Amino acid sequence: MKSIFLGFFLAIFFSAFGALSNGHANEPAGTLIVTYQTGLKGERLERVRFWVCKKNSNEKQLYPAANTCVEDVGKLSRTVVIENLTPGDYVLEFVIPNRDAFFVLPSKREFTVHAGGTVKINQVIKPRYASLKVGVELNDQQKKFSKNPLITLHGVEGEIIGYSAEGELVADTLSPGQYTLIFENLPGYTCPVPMEISVKPDETVGPLKGVYQCDKKCFKDLSHQAEEKAGGTVLLFYGSNAKEVLNQVKFRLKTQDEAVVRPEDLQAGMHYQMKNGVLAILRNLPVGRYAIEFYLEDSDLPQKVLSKQIFDLKLDEVKSIKLHFPQEEIASFQAALQAYNQEIIPDKSEIAFVMNPKGLQPAFLSVQSNKPNAPWSLYRRSMLIYAGNGSVDRLKVPPGGPYVIKPERKEGYELRILPKSTFNLEPSSSLKIEIYYEKQEKEQEPLAEAFSRNADSIQSLDEDDPGTVIPHLAWILVEGGETILGDPDQGIKDNERSAKLINVNPFEIATYAVTNAECALWLNAAYKNQKITYTATGEAKGEVRDLAGHLLLKTMEADPLSQIFIIELSENKPTFMCIADKCHHPVINISWYGAMAFCEFYHFRLPTEAEWENAAGMSLAKTDGKRQKFRYGFSQNEIDPTWANYKSTDKPITSEKVLTTEVGFFNGHTKRMVDGKEVLTHDAKSPVGAYDMSGNVWEWVSNDDLIPQKIVKGGCYDSLAEGVRVAERLALEPEHVDAYTGFRAARTVVAAPKTTASTPKPAAFKSSSNFK
Repeated sequence: MKSIFLGFFLAIFFSAFGALSNGHANEPAGTLIVTYQTGLKGERLERVRFWVCKKNSNEKQLYPAANTCVEDVGKLSRTVVIENLTPGDYVLEFVIPNRDAFFVLPSKREFTVHAGGTVKINQVIKPRYASLKVGVELNDQQKKFSKNPLITLHGVEGEIIGYSAEGELVADTLSPGQYTLIFENLPGYTCPVPMEISVKPDETVGPLKGVYQCDKKCFKDLSHQAEEKAGGTVLLFYGSNAKEVLNQVKFRLKTQDEAVVRPEDLQAGMHYQMKNGVLAILRNLPVGRYAIEFYLEDSDLPQKVLSKQIFDLKLDEVKSIKLHFPQEEIASFQAALQAYNQEIIPDKSEIAFVMNPKGLQPAFLSVQSNKPNAPWSLYRRSMLIYAGNGSVDRLKVPPGGPYVIKPERKEGYELRILPKSTFNLEPSSSLKIEIYYEKQEKEQEPLAEAFSRNADSIQSLDEDDPGTVIPHLAWILVEGGETILGDPDQGIKDNERSAKLINVNPFEIATYAVTNAECALWLNAAYKNQKITYTATGEAKGEVRDLAGHLLLKTMEADPLSQIFIIELSENKPTFMCIADKCHHPVINISWYGAMAFCEFYHFRLPTEAEWENAAGMSLAKTDGKRQKFRYGFSQNEIDPTWANYKSTDKPITSEKVLTTEVGFFNGHTKRMVDGKEVLTHDAKSPVGAYDMSGNVWEWVSNDDLIPQKIVKGGCYDSLAEGVRVAERLALEPEHVDAYTGFRAARTVVAAPKTTASTPKPAAFKSSSNFK
């Protein structure tokens, strides 16, 4: 009897599921894509389900079902793709584990599936976080701590939820439940007992105080403590190709008198990070001249010095030194090390580098500069070979290449270099390099154009020379005029508006999306000017917010997919940096508020949706007196992987890394792998000359402030061809951040007054066969 009942139930269930998913065999079906997130840490994400119910019917199905779920690497959101849905009206209802009322229950979502169409639903299931504030104090108010004790917050299983050594801990994103506060034992003090606390949704607990009892015998007043000797900071970087031998990469620091400063003597100020391109941070080094050597060492082989650099360290200076050597030198380490293990031999007229495992005859360089003390650097395949000043008569280097010389740029001078590009050297050959500085009359620049050149430099980890100042944004003047908003050839889709013709005033738009390096430069300037805040500990660790509390950006400390991270160059002085090889990629993990804050800081703005579509798709030429619109943002109506960074198949992306490309990568000169073959890209720019308007990353645009959600345009590397059309649009919460979304800037152009005023009649746009 039980088996009969079970069979009857399964028959009903699967018949309902089949009716919901397939419809009639010959009827075109639709697709539903649902993306949802539950909170900053993806709380209970794996337990969230949703019903898809067909209106006026008992047909419904619970999702995610088997093999329908694609999660992001950080486990912070989930995407469910449901194919072969019968066209019709549906209702989506989320089922959430919410006995403790942690989440705000989302409303039901109604949607319509059209034959052959795709519907995208994005849902933020908002948590009701609790907050906690706790500090420490001494029972004797007249005295101070010799150092602030560490406060740690633990969960029910003992895991560390947050910590602070600043004398106060603030945790503002706590889930409901039980927690324990533990205070550090300090010599000379009686420590407070652990505190057991319980928090509820939306509850604010505190401020609580942990009171220390002072032992007068052991107490030392801060005013009598010896001051630490001030100095500078050295950042040691490694290139991405050195990761596999990091356990063999070592360094030694020598003072001016050749005394070796051993790592064990630097422990108080040294921090090995071994990630994000940072090998070590050496803090509080006394000022003076140093020589640093990177070398490979193995227990069975002698050392091999890979590079050596001499530098002067000034008070409070941050010096960046990068190790980056060719892959073949790593591979030949074991075999060729003993053959060319020689030291760098300096000489006044000739400087020799023996780094030639094949025993070839060396090549020679001479450098002539009209500035005697102007610094320059010689690189070979991104490896620093030599740092010099002014002219050098004869420089002996290994044959091969490619080499490039990079002089230091000087404000008020135009720099000319011959040869301009990279060069190779044959054995026994000679080459003359000319460096010429020509003084220029300095013109007053508006802030919006000069911010990059005049701002503090940023250490870009994928640059050959860390510390390069980021170039200013490149701008394109767009004449505006009649603009087709939407896609007249495709009809109305669920994620775009109906096509219409509007008029756009002249404006300027950035040639490229804002990069990680440009964003890091802004973050450092904004933090220095107290325009933003950064959370270093607790639940919100790694978050950047504005003074109103809006989330602007997440660093790698908050989301491992972010490409911007923090280095503490000194106490309470965070510096934002981009990770190795990603500085020229578009910034991600930035919210609409973050994009707006960047633009406002430099007196830019976000483009409107109409301006964005005008710059991306409107042809400059007219046919029968009317402008036409391209389907994609590179002046074409068809697409393949040589035109844009998008997903050319419908297979889910399972890679655990962000797949952006450098801005402007599709320029007709670079090559990429397509179906296992290396192919040349097209010069994929929009009619006005902007790059990456289709694919790579979604781009925030401005829209009506009365509408809570904001719009992103252009699709991303995870979008199918349909999703990177110029007309494609997606609505997101203004604080939404992910690994797929960035932005580009725009500027308003003040039009010259016209002698006559007239209002042209609206012209009908052309569609279908008129796309060109």
